[in-house]
Amino acid sequence: MACALALVGAGCIRPAAQAPVSRAMTPDLMFAEPCGAAMWRPDLLDRRAQVLADADLPARHRILRPGSLIADDIDQMRLTVTVNGKGKVDGVFCG
Repeated sequence: MACALALVGAGCIRPAAQAPVSRAMTPDLMFAEPCGAAMWRPDLLDRRAQVLADADLPARHRILRPGSLIADDIDQMRLTVTVNGKGKVDGVFCG
């Protein structure tokens, strides 16, 4: 126990509560998104909705704007993009 405390104090290891979480430390299945949303998120989030017209979105996608009617069907292979009232993309997920 004293040895472990010495290593923590020396900065060699960190207590679990302070350890950073990275993708390399977790199984890929925890981040699996069957529609590929993770690939699109960096390019679309916080961008103006006009980029969606030029984006080569997958065939199975939908764009939800304020006031859009939403069907109850859930399709994990469909890319869903949400646009907020200011005209910016605020969500990219499967469903």
